[in-house]
Amino acid sequence: MDDAAYLVVSLAGLFALIGVVIAGVARLVQRDTTEYDRRFLWQDYEKEKEE
Repeated sequence: MDDAAYLVVSLAGLFALIGVVIAGVARLVQRDTTEYDRRFLWQDYEKEKEE
């Protein structure tokens, strides 16, 4: 019976950790917009294109 309780607690902790990681990745993807890319990453591309 004790082994089953440890298994349940361990699995709950593992799923909680995976959930936190997935939420962090989703937040990162949501904040990464095309406008940010245009503003900060594509500046060099536009300069090279003009030359």
